[in-house]
Amino acid sequence: MINDASGVGSANEPEPAGRSRRRRRGWAVVLLVVAVLALIERHTAFRADTALPLVLGVAFIGWAIAARACGLLIPGGILTGLGAGIIAEQWLGYGHRDGIFLLCFAGGWVLISVLSLTVFRKRVWWPLIPAAVIGLTGLGQLGYPGLGWAWREARDFWPYALIVLALVLLFRAPREK
Repeated sequence: MINDASGVGSANEPEPAGRSRRRRRGWAVVLLVVAVLALIERHTAFRADTALPLVLGVAFIGWAIAARACGLLIPGGILTGLGAGIIAEQWLGYGHRDGIFLLCFAGGWVLISVLSLTVFRKRVWWPLIPAAVIGLTGLGQLGYPGLGWAWREARDFWPYALIVLALVLLFRAPREK
């Protein structure tokens, strides 16, 4: 199936039946999604172009699960959060749109950690850092009353928290795997 010199499959040799079937099923799913979105757009006020990031995000998540590739959850979570934020922003109209969009976007980052833990049994905590920052900014946009007080209090103490974290990193023995 693979030429020794170039590493490319020969045009004369057929693909294995299982691979061809999976490829056909994948294209069938893509065609069905496009057709359903086109019909929804034609018969409702829904615009498919606004749902594209959400559809791509869900597609990346499905691809990650099917291929057992945890790294594909990153674009999947980010695009899903963006897409949900765009749709929520449109449905809500004016007012607190920016805060809701940011909370949806933060939820996409949380989705990366949740799916990696539940589907792949891997603890991936780093996406929770941008999720927390984006989520707090979203709460600030919504005018959450306790947030202003918390920011004022944290402003005075965050350098001390960084010192404590640095000391823990320096003097704590790493765990053996």
